[in-house]
Amino acid sequence: MKYIKCILNSLVKRKLTSLLMSIQLIISFFVITSGLIYFNLAHYQVEQVFKHALIDKDQMATISMPDVDTTHWFFERYKALEESMQHNSSIEGVGSYISTYLTPEFSNESKKEKYIKFNNSLYSNKNLMDRYDATKTWYLDELIYDLTTFNVQKGRALDSKDFQLNDNSIIPVLIGHKYSQLFSIGDRFKVSWYSDEIEHEIVGILSPNSKWLSSQDYLNQSIQSLDESFVAPFFPKQRDGSPSDVAVRIQSSFIKLKSGTDSEEAFESIKHTAHNLGLATPVLRTVAEDLERYHQKNKSLTNFNLFLGLFFLFITLIGVITITQSSIQHRMYEIGVRRITGATIADIIMIIVGEVMIIILFSSALGVYFRYLSFVNSPLIEIMPILDMFNGSLYASLVIIILILIGISALLPIYKIKKMSPSELIGGKD
Repeated sequence: MKYIKCILNSLVKRKLTSLLMSIQLIISFFVITSGLIYFNLAHYQVEQVFKHALIDKDQMATISMPDVDTTHWFFERYKALEESMQHNSSIEGVGSYISTYLTPEFSNESKKEKYIKFNNSLYSNKNLMDRYDATKTWYLDELIYDLTTFNVQKGRALDSKDFQLNDNSIIPVLIGHKYSQLFSIGDRFKVSWYSDEIEHEIVGILSPNSKWLSSQDYLNQSIQSLDESFVAPFFPKQRDGSPSDVAVRIQSSFIKLKSGTDSEEAFESIKHTAHNLGLATPVLRTVAEDLERYHQKNKSLTNFNLFLGLFFLFITLIGVITITQSSIQHRMYEIGVRRITGATIADIIMIIVGEVMIIILFSSALGVYFRYLSFVNSPLIEIMPILDMFNGSLYASLVIIILILIGISALLPIYKIKKMSPSELIGGKD
């Protein structure tokens, strides 16, 4: 307790110096936190992809078309290309998925009112208040569903027959965990699709924290939570009903190669077919190749953030050491008096380390907190898992940095004081 009182009195007495040191540390930890986050972000994103999708990086491949449009010419030819891939001896299957906001229509008006009220509550802290009458719905092919890792908590999962629907089929739906408060197994609703009304039936409820890949960019964008979503198989009129439907799902299409297949040979076969159909050459890459491109793309950003973090760490270290040294130099008389009046070297060390520790801990906490707030209010969190990076690994790294700062900034003044006698110390000025 006696140390705390001495430390606080000393900090108050040198409030301007303490304030300047704190400001520098807050800015430094703001930048250092950013550096650590972006340095680990790419690795974390890849880790999450393979955690939530059963992807063999050498056997799975992506396809994209350079000149996608919504003309019937492109529509018919891409469908022909897709059909040829389904019958290619090197390919096990082709699959796509999309996410879209659909508005369920209920026969019971009170059910609709409850649904809208529930969504208002569900979306209250998100930028979705204008979608209160809709739910994000994921439609997918069987190949894609087989890659998912989510489980069904209640009801049944989807099976092969659910992916063999016709225009008159009732579409089976898995609902996110949060919707279990509103819906029950067997509940039905209709979805308007152009001029048709497609009936859907809830067959299962997903376990909490179920997740799937982004339909915009499976590597660069955040893994998506399904807790507030619906999941269903494509129905025919939706998957291939119009040119725009095909154009949308092309950007999230996967090809599964047969085991032992040479990917280059398979890709050349697909490109040859596309050429014969008059299509532009498709871009085909295995997931392993996608990963290599992803890491190369992020390498410069990662290195920059690592350099920036280390630079600010070095500047912070120099600044803290300089200010601490200056403060101690002007307090030699005070320290000498404390020594003569009974204070031991250990007491002096505790006071010096305590002052530095309080300033660094307080400032680092504010720096990290301000960085967190800036991310919370940033549109980046909609597409990147930045907030997930505020985890144990980040805090452990920050603790190590804090300990290094405290240790080094206090070490030199302590070493100097230990070498001086009380009479020498009293020769200083306060």
